[in-house]
Amino acid sequence: MVGAEVAGLPGWWPWLVAAVIVIVLAVVASRSGARRDPDDRLDEADEREIDEMFALVDAEADAPVPSGPLCATVERLIARSVPLRDVRPAARASVGRLVFADSTVLLIGQLTVDTIALTRAVVAGPVVVASYEPDDRGVRLVLRWRSGSAEIRVVGFDQPD
Repeated sequence: MVGAEVAGLPGWWPWLVAAVIVIVLAVVASRSGARRDPDDRLDEADEREIDEMFALVDAEADAPVPSGPLCATVERLIARSVPLRDVRPAARASVGRLVFADSTVLLIGQLTVDTIALTRAVVAGPVVVASYEPDDRGVRLVLRWRSGSAEIRVVGFDQPD
């Protein structure tokens, strides 16, 4: 019972004991800590290696960051060889939709000549995502079919109809 008198001692004695324990522990911890010589330096090779590592981190930080969920979805489409089922216009002019067999719908940034060839290929046979490369404006997909391929830029997700 904190604050109550126990065995004739005043009510504040547990707090005093707790404070003394904390002070003793703090002093012991500060004295037993590792002491380092201020003149202790790294070897030149170690310093160069650390500088190289930081340069790599800085280069990665400056690189454009691809959309994580979009890349994960494209990787799933590639791993499962999900075929493309349709190429449709989107609500906005010059934007299209790629509709896959698993109900994934991706928006493509521009309708191009490759889009027309891709639409014909979807009717003729299976079209799958062969590879992708993220860039600063989305993800570039390489779609392959029996007699050709097309490169399309995907800019995001859309809802299935």
